[in-house]
Amino acid sequence: AGGEIIIPKVSRRHSQSVLGGGIEITLYQNRQQDLVSVVVPSYNYGNFLSEALEGLKKQTYKKIELIILDDCSTDRTSNIVTKWQQINGSRFENFVYLRLPRRLPPEWVLNIGFIISQGEYIVIHDADDISHQDKIKKQYQWLLIHPETSAVG
Repeated sequence: AGGEIIIPKVSRRHSQSVLGGGIEITLYQNRQQDLVSVVVPSYNYGNFLSEALEGLKKQTYKKIELIILDDCSTDRTSNIVTKWQQINGSRFENFVYLRLPRRLPPEWVLNIGFIISQGEYIVIHDADDISHQDKIKKQYQWLLIHPETSAVG
């Protein structure tokens, strides 16, 4: 069940060297208001990833950070993401492509995405999902109207 928006409640700060590449963990109180971080875990989904990214590019809600976590894919994922980022990356507030150093359990991959995200809200987006253009906007608006809600799908 992908596509939920999760409001991060707690995170810890570690040194940059934990993740490398200048990627830091964001404290909850330092998260960017109204920014939606979209976490896309991927393992050998290169054939589907371009369509998923195109769907995210077309979102009517514009304040989006895109985080793609490559779980040591052996296909062309890295080439596909790099090429797509060169053409489309400026559409997003922030674009992060992180190739993990080794294969990890799926929940670990997501946790890495959660802790490096900078947004007030987080969307889990599977690498083979294609989202309706208003999906994030509608979920964001729902959360504004219903602050007691911590997740929507």
